Amino acid sequence: MQIRERANRWALIRTKYDPAKKRGVAKCIGSVAKSLGRVPEDLVTLLTEDEREQLEKLLRKTSYERGRAERDHYAKMLPVVIDMVTKWYLDPTTGSHNLAGIARDTREAYSGLLNAMVKAGVGRTRTRRTKAELAKAAATARAGG
Repeated sequence: MQIRERANRWALIRTKYDPAKKRGVAKCIGSVAKSLGRVPEDLVTLLTEDEREQLEKLLRKTSYERGRAERDHYAKMLPVVIDMVTKWYLDPTTGSHNLAGIARDTREAYSGLLNAMVKAGVGRTRTRRTKAELAKAAATARAGG
């Protein structure tokens, strides 16, 4: 089976040899939208097992690539979004919203982001001081030195 790419779809073409014409004749089995995540039910019955696997592999690949591109886009947009949300929280007219609930959800999501950044090797790198070190620093500060 050949898969020909169109603007937003893939055309599924099967070529069979026609003895009368003494050449292969292409027949369109159907078409599939690129945005689908699975093979449509009406095409499952028309495709052979190998053809179905070929199409499923293509759909999985494009779904993964689409998701990766989406994640890349949002990662690049995050600093802009954070700036906008900062201004939103500081705007006195936002008091009518459920700020506590939104802030709680945001903190949870942000904690997950920080954890992912640490795992990726670009997150926080500070080392926490022990209680003894904190007590020593506080004593030094009180003593004026």
